[in-house]
Amino acid sequence: MVKGVIQTLEAVIAITIILSSIIYVQMNNVNDRDYSAQLNNCMEYLYKSGAFYLSESEISEQLANCLPSILDFTIKKCNDVSCTTTLPDNKSIFSSSYIISPNQIISAWVWEK
Repeated sequence: MVKGVIQTLEAVIAITIILSSIIYVQMNNVNDRDYSAQLNNCMEYLYKSGAFYLSESEISEQLANCLPSILDFTIKKCNDVSCTTTLPDNKSIFSSSYIISPNQIISAWVWEK
């Protein structure tokens, strides 16, 4: 009888460890998906509101108002699809781009401050 109780206790401990590990891994990945989704939502909002036809600095102001304050970003309006900029090292960076005309693209990159 004692042997059965010990085996049951071992099984409960093993399940608890496995579930804790899964929850830990999932919680660490949620922020990345949230930042990407937040950037995409803000870019979609700016696109639909016509803000993409403003200057880079005006678009940047509107994006700053849309994104959470814990995020930093850069935005660039380019005339071809190879739109690049200098980005920080050792950060998880998320990007979103919109083609607003045949020869113009707006790209945004976001990361934690």
